[in-house]
Amino acid sequence: MMSQSAGESRDIGKERLAGAIERQIVRALESAGHSKDMLSMSLTAPVVPAERLLMMPGYANQTLWCPSLEDESAGVGAAVVLTGTGESRFSEILVSAQKFFETHTVISIDGEIGPEPSFFGGLAFASRETESDLWRGFGDARFVLPRIGYTRRKSKAWLTLSASKGELATEVGRTRLAREADAALEMLGRQVDSNLPKPSDSDTIAEPIAEDESGWTSLVAGILAEIEAGRLEKAVAARQVVLRGKDLPSKKQ
Repeated sequence: MMSQSAGESRDIGKERLAGAIERQIVRALESAGHSKDMLSMSLTAPVVPAERLLMMPGYANQTLWCPSLEDESAGVGAAVVLTGTGESRFSEILVSAQKFFETHTVISIDGEIGPEPSFFGGLAFASRETESDLWRGFGDARFVLPRIGYTRRKSKAWLTLSASKGELATEVGRTRLAREADAALEMLGRQVDSNLPKPSDSDTIAEPIAEDESGWTSLVAGILAEIEAGRLEKAVAARQVVLRGKDLPSKKQ
């Protein structure tokens, strides 16, 4: 009589899931046609805190964006990186983004199509100010489309895989992406230890100052109107946050 260990069973299950994802990728590639160079493929995912995706090891680029409690995104890896330099950094990013979206398509590989994938990044307020060690890695302008993205909208969530058609045209490329997707789904579905220590009085806690949301929206709309009218080139709108804790740096620091 032969038997399988629990570890062997898990490995076989993972291979089957990765194989199923790879077959779905093949179907998505066939339906995309020949006019697109980059594909983003979405599949439903567990509804969990988005930052859990960032626990995946081996990815240099990691992104977390949580504009509200019901809208959050995370990403690892880089499928596409857009950069700009100097005074023309704004137009360079815009032109690069337009070219990208002309040759990009989003396909669901298990039913409902998820949200459009987003680039995450930013632009330097003043060009050529990135020579310090603190900012050099950001450059004048840099936006990244994650290779693996996770998006949650209220009670729904999706995993989005982005890769070039050239990579997906090879079996090696499809297998690699499918295994990465399998690892991401495993990480998102992993049970989190509920016995983690609670914050102590010495921990630093960031508390956003409550603001009137309509006032904030009006402020942003006003800035956009001034830019469109040509009376303003750029502006920074900021929210206030209070740090509380025993071990905070002094005001001088």
